[in-house]
Amino acid sequence: MDSATNGSEAALRVLGGAGDDVIALRDGTLLPETARGHILRLSNAIDRSLRRLLRDDESAEMSVRLKALAPDELRVDSVLAELRRNDRLPMDLAASIHELLELRRRLEQGASPTSDDTIRTIRVVDRLTKELRAPSARVIRPAPAVAAAPVDEPLEVEATDTAAKPRLPRRIALIAVVLGGLIGIIAVFFLTRGPDPMEQGIALFRSGDFEESARYFWRASEADPEDPTPHLYLARVHRRTNRLELAADAIRQAQALAPEDAAVHRETGFLLLDTGRPDVAVDRFRQAISLDRESSEGWVGLARALRESGRGAEVPATIADAPAEVRALLNQPATN
Repeated sequence: MDSATNGSEAALRVLGGAGDDVIALRDGTLLPETARGHILRLSNAIDRSLRRLLRDDESAEMSVRLKALAPDELRVDSVLAELRRNDRLPMDLAASIHELLELRRRLEQGASPTSDDTIRTIRVVDRLTKELRAPSARVIRPAPAVAAAPVDEPLEVEATDTAAKPRLPRRIALIAVVLGGLIGIIAVFFLTRGPDPMEQGIALFRSGDFEESARYFWRASEADPEDPTPHLYLARVHRRTNRLELAADAIRQAQALAPEDAAVHRETGFLLLDTGRPDVAVDRFRQAISLDRESSEGWVGLARALRESGRGAEVPATIADAPAEVRALLNQPATN
């Protein structure tokens, strides 16, 4: 039994400890307040199960494995990201778990679950259980080595009835193979095309639906781990919904991917303002302006940081060389 199987069995045992909650939710007749407790316990069981799976994953870095069981050391979003990185969870399941954990946060804040929330929870549990019971499907192993036949010995092949199956001329067969391949590529291209999660997320973000937009930004970050933009938007979402620690985690990931991005420096500055550190925010906004002088957000943030750090007298001289529209804007109360 390999380590992947051991880890999956341990994770299954953790998840199985909440079996009574699954049975209760499947009944479908619970009042919202009763269902709320079952969903919370199942969400917590899924959280612990994922942490155990990561803890026992020998393909993960030891420093990560050591922190996996400690929520204070490794947030559950990071646990999901590590499991995805090591191909221990399919992307769609990871996204569904992320949505369930967002539901957990809302329920912990006093929200009541809907019947759809109950169905979603059961589906996630069932899917995760199925995935954990078949870990070998997610573990890529090299194909067994086959000894090559000596070049002077013919390969043995199974005899076929060539009379019953006449062969196409070689050129026609080659053309058929090429056309088949092209058709397959075209089919995959059109079948896999769908709405861009970043575009959907940005549209929802601009409409003010921050919670829904976060789902798409998270999916976009999974689809392209090298793109800092989803992390930048996640930082904005978390800051606007007053989840400042999550915002800090997201902006750190954006900084790691794009240390010289003006938008990343601006968002860092606003996060510093919201966490009561305007003196540090001043330098962030100055750096953002050095990278992008045309953005009014950078100048507005700098003016606000100077005022909140007790240096309001410096504002007029600081913005004297700003673009004209920015100077006009800063004559009004700066808001963000």
